[in-house]
Amino acid sequence: MTRIAITAGILVLGAGLLWRYPLFHVVPLGQAASQERGETFNAKDRAEEYWRARIIPHLADAHDVATVFASLASDPEQARSRFGRTVGIGQSTFFLLRGEGTIVSFNKNRIGVALSDGTSGPNLLISIGPVFGNAVRDTTGAIAADEFSRSSDFNDLAAELNLLVENRVEQPLAKQAKVGRRVRFVGCIELRDDKAARPLTLIPLEAYVE
Repeated sequence: MTRIAITAGILVLGAGLLWRYPLFHVVPLGQAASQERGETFNAKDRAEEYWRARIIPHLADAHDVATVFASLASDPEQARSRFGRTVGIGQSTFFLLRGEGTIVSFNKNRIGVALSDGTSGPNLLISIGPVFGNAVRDTTGAIAADEFSRSSDFNDLAAELNLLVENRVEQPLAKQAKVGRRVRFVGCIELRDDKAARPLTLIPLEAYVE
């Protein structure tokens, strides 16, 4: 009887210890992934960091817009290979361009720019409205997808970079833009196919109105 009592006591004690100090914990899959990363991904902070350290330094590498446009008109394939960067399954080509011109039209979403003197219509449209897509993130090639453990983080970064461009570049440009004034710019264009509507639209990464 004493042996039975001792065994029962040991079992009760063991059960209590396991309840108090379990051998493993069951946690939601998303929480486990978050714990493995060690921190929550902050897209806004990362966008600020990448904007300063990875995008702005590459603006000096931008190609002359007139040269690229002439190449696109004569040999689109060669222009893509020489001046562009092709990304993804959809084979979009991103161009980082710089140039200047005269503002010839203006609405709430676009500024029309004539790149050469004596041109009445726009050769280029500069966005001052909402920014969509991945051009800001992907044009320079300085931000790689394999740096991110989740594709959603990579996409969130693109959205925050777009918002940063809207607030920091496009809004000041919209306030200064007036027909007849000169504008200098550096920006990115995404070209999905050679039949894209003309004039092409550039997302400004840097712009000054004179």
